[in-house]
Amino acid sequence: MSASPEHHPSETASPIPDKDQFSFWAKKLGIANLKENRVKWNNDWEKALKSFKNAREVVETMKDLFKGDDGSDSDAQPSDQSLMEELQDVVRKRQTAAKGFVKEILDLGHLDTIWILLDVSEKKRHVLQGLQNASNISFLLGQDSRAFCPEITVTQMISRNGQGFVDFINTYHELAQATDPEKLYFFPSPWWEEAANDAANPMSAKARFTYEFATMLRNDFLASFVMGILLSISGDISKGHKGMKPVINFMENTDGFFAQSIADAKAGLREKPLIRCDNCTKTPEEIGPDTHFMACSTCKSKLNFIVHYCSQECQKADWKTHKPNCGKKRVSKGLPGTAGDSLWMHKDPSVEFVRDLPTNAGGKEMIRAIGIAPAQYTRPQALELQVSMLEKDKDADYFLFNTKGEPVRFVIDDLWTKFNFRTIRRTAMAQADNHGSEALGEYMIKVMGKSPGLSRERILTQLVAEYGIEARRKVAVFEKRAAEAGRGLTFIESYSENIRKVMPRFG
Repeated sequence: MSASPEHHPSETASPIPDKDQFSFWAKKLGIANLKENRVKWNNDWEKALKSFKNAREVVETMKDLFKGDDGSDSDAQPSDQSLMEELQDVVRKRQTAAKGFVKEILDLGHLDTIWILLDVSEKKRHVLQGLQNASNISFLLGQDSRAFCPEITVTQMISRNGQGFVDFINTYHELAQATDPEKLYFFPSPWWEEAANDAANPMSAKARFTYEFATMLRNDFLASFVMGILLSISGDISKGHKGMKPVINFMENTDGFFAQSIADAKAGLREKPLIRCDNCTKTPEEIGPDTHFMACSTCKSKLNFIVHYCSQECQKADWKTHKPNCGKKRVSKGLPGTAGDSLWMHKDPSVEFVRDLPTNAGGKEMIRAIGIAPAQYTRPQALELQVSMLEKDKDADYFLFNTKGEPVRFVIDDLWTKFNFRTIRRTAMAQADNHGSEALGEYMIKVMGKSPGLSRERILTQLVAEYGIEARRKVAVFEKRAAEAGRGLTFIESYSENIRKVMPRFG
């Protein structure tokens, strides 16, 4: 993500000054002063947002701020309509600016990758700055319009390792682009819309006008936040802020696909371990709603160690196993995804093979142990032959067949390349979609395509027999992408090169 200085939004935009303003909610709930303690200010706001039962309650509580000139609540006043038209004009201009800003930033590329790769402290700082900017520029109510926008909190924006913000900004962009120029657009929220759709308790004319007015303020604050947070992020990129440097350096020293892959992997990590019953191994979600797990009280009090059970029946059934260690040793079964599982953060089943790798082994021994995963479908006969040969020869990475039908043993020397090849091979041979087989083919054609008795066509014919008719087209797509990159590296070579730059070598 880059832009020339003369066109970069963060450098052409004026800084947004803090301003003193009355806050209805700050006074009512004792919310900290934004200028004095931004973190506490946000924590107070997030606590307040959680306390609101529904949007209607928020609007009803704030109705005094929307009274007519005579203080009545009965009907909309002429001056109210004039103020509404003024607000609509403000929101229209704000949304137009936000729409263009988001498009410009997303068109530059890599915003999602940069955001996911940022340290969580940096993500929090940018969200706080976005909220602060929005509070300073949003129309009429300033920070009080946060009450209408429970979806934009620090907690939500950094959730799922930052995917919360990525989803939010993409949804906003799609909505803005789908709206005709100069038309207003309204960010979807079942929570907010429920207030107007309560047929059992219809709003009065004045209440509905107040709700519609608040809806405008809500969307003004959302647009202000979008501009505010993007201004903060893009400013850090252009100025080389210390919190942004590690991410930019990483992206500059690796190719875009690799950086995106790392970001995708990070976004897919669990934020906290799963809870599983130590007997039946089920999670609360698997058992059903309103499930309350219990814990072994002895282990909890004596060892500060939690052993979970979904019921007394499961605790009783597990007692024979648990009894020898109860209150004496912290012994975990290491159930998948739980705190006792070294891979608890990983949701992707493709990393499961790491559990079976030998510990305290050198690089060669570890890589040699990366075998073939159990098939999740009926493999073609040609692929079954390949698998059987590889299982007999643990040191071979693949077997190609020459024009005489004789097997040619393919062995990779470089450890990182071997590791990546075998990791991809494991998945490609296990899944029905053979994902990754194109990377194997691309690499083997480059390395072995001109060997005696072999050719590009010969290898492609073998891949079709092993992975299906689509294998030929898939390999061609990878070869085309490599040619367009202009470096002459296959996917596996490029990926291995990138890993060498950012990770230690195997010992």
